[in-house]
Amino acid sequence: MKKQNEKKIEKLLKKGEDVNAFSKYGKRTPLGESCKAYADEEKADRITALLLDSGADANKKIDFANDAMKNAVASKRHGAINLLCSHGYNFLAEDGKGNGIVEFAVGTKCYEEACILLELGAVPLERYDFGFCREDYTPFMFLLEESIFFIYDSYETEEQRENRLRLEKKNVADLCRLFKLLLEKGVDVNAQTDDHRKMTALILLADRYATTRNDAPKLPIAKVLLDGGADVDIQDAHGKTALMCFAEISWATEITDIVDWIRLLVSYGADKTFRDEKGLTALDYFHRSCRRDDLKEAEIPVYDEIERLLTPEAKSTTPKSEKSKISEIRTDGQMLVAKATAEANAVPEANKSVTESGSAKNVQRSSHVLLEDMSDDW
Repeated sequence: MKKQNEKKIEKLLKKGEDVNAFSKYGKRTPLGESCKAYADEEKADRITALLLDSGADANKKIDFANDAMKNAVASKRHGAINLLCSHGYNFLAEDGKGNGIVEFAVGTKCYEEACILLELGAVPLERYDFGFCREDYTPFMFLLEESIFFIYDSYETEEQRENRLRLEKKNVADLCRLFKLLLEKGVDVNAQTDDHRKMTALILLADRYATTRNDAPKLPIAKVLLDGGADVDIQDAHGKTALMCFAEISWATEITDIVDWIRLLVSYGADKTFRDEKGLTALDYFHRSCRRDDLKEAEIPVYDEIERLLTPEAKSTTPKSEKSKISEIRTDGQMLVAKATAEANAVPEANKSVTESGSAKNVQRSSHVLLEDMSDDW
């Protein structure tokens, strides 16, 4: 197998060599070896098929090492993955930590291979226990947590940067494909963690954005979540929405990046009037995190746009019929002088007189003054 000697493998099989025998050291199997990476992948696939057709067990486990499917995934042998699945690979098989083959693929950054496995019938776990502060993650959260991109290096050459961005672009495309497959399999995009944060996948994406700052185009991932039904206004245990999270991390990232995320969330109807447990809005978080005076001149228009995007629109509850009756409100020193309508000034006859101390006495009631509805929290 190691030498990919196809003819000799055929002779050994005809002579009755045990196709499932373990090696003396390392407990390797012929099938596991056949699923590793080789220069001639077409020949390697033929050998894998020959072993499987001769009775090789697609589910044979190897202690402290990768089995055949793990080798195929890690080596990106798509032909071998298909062959193993067509020969009875058990998608429900788990490792000692409770993870299956899809989780192995994601953990080794083999996102395209994870997509193939899901398309062939693999089922992701419903929840993942990440331990302290990361309990009960959904598959979406698991992917976001595991999908660590290449860290930005200020000393990288132009060629290195281009290669990094090319790989990251492919990673994002594969992750978007993975998310769509999870949605098709019915994974709840709005499920929250059971820990102290009560995070959704969208909030986790915002929460992790500041700690994985780089040039990776991660915006499409959020769009897949939103198009898949993610509720943009779900609040975590502290009352924070995804919009508040992105507004809060404006200090940790380039403001020109944050504006794209805020545009996206607002375009999907994010409510700017929501307040967290401390009474703060997304605009309050932005003002706390980013100071206009600290920005470069070229960033000022971006700051102004974010401020405009996060500012709640003034909503008046005054009926249109009443608004049309109000002619003018102006400031005169410290007095607000309002000109009321004729209807407002007209006092009903029944209210023109009152009885005071047992004697009839006419008292003129002061006119009711209508004011414009104020919705700016002044």
